[in-house]
Amino acid sequence: MKRNTISTAGQAPVEPKSDRLCHALAHAANGFRVFPLKPNGKTPLVKAWQKIATTDEGQIRAWWKQWPDANIAIATGDWLLVVDADCKNDQPGLQSLIMLQVEYEIPGDNYEVNTPTGGKHVYLEIENDPRIRNSAGSIEEYPGIDIRCNGGYVVAAGSVLDAGEYTQNDQPVNRCPSGIADIARRSCGRPGKSYARKLLTVISGGVFDLLDPLLERHSIDEFGEVA
Repeated sequence: MKRNTISTAGQAPVEPKSDRLCHALAHAANGFRVFPLKPNGKTPLVKAWQKIATTDEGQIRAWWKQWPDANIAIATGDWLLVVDADCKNDQPGLQSLIMLQVEYEIPGDNYEVNTPTGGKHVYLEIENDPRIRNSAGSIEEYPGIDIRCNGGYVVAAGSVLDAGEYTQNDQPVNRCPSGIADIARRSCGRPGKSYARKLLTVISGGVFDLLDPLLERHSIDEFGEVA
């Protein structure tokens, strides 16, 4: 099943900082659950965003009335999986993404978001699977590829950082190939490199009582968002 294309066509052009509400409403109209982020940033402005991210127009208008310059987040999971191809720090995310697209036949006419740092987010529709959560730097065969699904979020098109704006194409969200879902499922059980460094620091310092909260943060804070 293909979802509607994401478009703000027909809406009056406005300055970048004043059209966040238009983008948020357009995303919600296409089934994406949204919530506000700090202006020019990627940090949630609301608590318990995993539970209150919404497609409700009234709530979205209320949020952006309170924070008109807020960036936009899309909560992943449920039916949505996002493949994040990261290029920061010379990571080969785009090259790995091409390999994934060829090997697993991700359609070329798929909804994608370009990030200000040169990366790319590929949105895919997936059967809800609570085992698929979030991973960062843990897919060894595809370096630079992260996964966002249950318990995560991505910065949405229309958001702006110092480095630039998140932009989108006007293609549909296609079904996630089964091979991508398998990779995502496996990767969620592997700690990423940054998490491994934190774990080593805790153990080497003998602070074992910090391990449980570290694990809790690992599942949300470290993997909750993408660049």
